[in-house]
Amino acid sequence: MSITPSAPEYQAKQSLTTDKAMDLEPSDRAWRMAVFNGHVYLGRNTTAGPQLWRCDPERVSGPSPASVQDCDAGDWVLIAANGQGDGQLSQFDNPRNTRLTLLAANGGSLYVGFDNAVDGVVIYRSAVEVPTSRSDFTGRGGCLAASTGCAGLGGNGFGQPSVHTRLGEAATVTDGELGFLYVPVSGGPGTPVRLYRQRD
Repeated sequence: MSITPSAPEYQAKQSLTTDKAMDLEPSDRAWRMAVFNGHVYLGRNTTAGPQLWRCDPERVSGPSPASVQDCDAGDWVLIAANGQGDGQLSQFDNPRNTRLTLLAANGGSLYVGFDNAVDGVVIYRSAVEVPTSRSDFTGRGGCLAASTGCAGLGGNGFGQPSVHTRLGEAATVTDGELGFLYVPVSGGPGTPVRLYRQRD
């Protein structure tokens, strides 16, 4: 049974592909996945830009083999869609957010991050139980990601937008009740890498 999203926003875009056989970077990948509060979230990079999807199993419960417990093709919904520009993409209204390169659940939050060659990397997070819109995500100083001028956590590019334009492969670590998100950033191949940590 195929669980490929059947939504028109999905069908309208073509997934990113790569000819690389090794040394894949996050920006080369078409897919990222995370589980947050019992829902599966899917980050998809297309040739037009990134999309963020959530599976709601109860949307399609029949006929068999569809069920209320499983992710079926009709269960996927596009979330955090642009309010300006291409409404079939999830760029938080910034067309320079070209690749979704971070999608992770850490502590009580869902994190989404983008490569951005102009503004520097941009990361937002949501502590909403089931985030749906851009306003469910926050950035620097707790600003709502849907508001004009809301920079990502730590500032776009972590304060150095011309240096930190690409995200590396992030990792989460749990220590007791605390969650730590480790995020490597750089300007791309051949440039220095710096590692940042976010505690939840």
